[in-house]
Amino acid sequence: MREPERLLAEKLAPIIRCARKMLGYEQTDLATLMEINQSKISRFESAKLAISSYNWMKFCEIVNLDLGVIRYEFIERPSNATIQNKRRIGKFLLPAKYSMNAGVKIREIFPLIEQYKTQNEWQKVFKREFKFDSDYFYNLDHQINLTFVNDFIENLKAKKLYKKANMAKNFQKLLASEVFKRYASSENYERFEKKLGCDFNVNYEGKSIIIEAKNHVKPEYLDNYFEYKKWFTEMFLDQKFNEEREENRLTLHA
Repeated sequence: MREPERLLAEKLAPIIRCARKMLGYEQTDLATLMEINQSKISRFESAKLAISSYNWMKFCEIVNLDLGVIRYEFIERPSNATIQNKRRIGKFLLPAKYSMNAGVKIREIFPLIEQYKTQNEWQKVFKREFKFDSDYFYNLDHQINLTFVNDFIENLKAKKLYKKANMAKNFQKLLASEVFKRYASSENYERFEKKLGCDFNVNYEGKSIIIEAKNHVKPEYLDNYFEYKKWFTEMFLDQKFNEEREENRLTLHA
């Protein structure tokens, strides 16, 4: 493949895998629906073949993806967070310890996940250390629980990867997402926050999720989560303030 085709293939491979698994399809199922050989699906998913424009449009129609997802490195299906207790989501099987009381969107921990992607063979390491299919994290609307978030932060700190300067760069990638463009505003952060995760300080179905979390993780791990949450919120509000200040400046000088 030429370099542009190789880069496109590498960018789309995890999105194709994630979208297929979300629907519970095998490669053969998807091949049948797309009317192509299963070997082609395998090559798309391993980035050994760049998908054609025609097949990409067909794929997006079948799995109900916006064609514009090609601009990003993740899938966006914005919805409000709810407390979930599901281990099986399509073809994905979540570890039991990370599936109970799941109320954090992958969107919220995207800067953390991106830190891990800088490591060689991160997908294999991810599976070995967290028992997780890393493709799950390419859909920003998938959810995870506080136990995972805090275990993940501890893991990053142990590997000296918890660096806020790098996380800030990852945060900039998130600004291109449809959720930021469509829902985010500094005047109504609460509305946007629902696309990030649940409010763990309130009761859901008669029980406090934060109390449930304290029964399963160390207190200092929860401190990790709230420290990260504070950083994320400040990053977002600073960004919106700077955007609005620039808009006002341009208006005054128009």
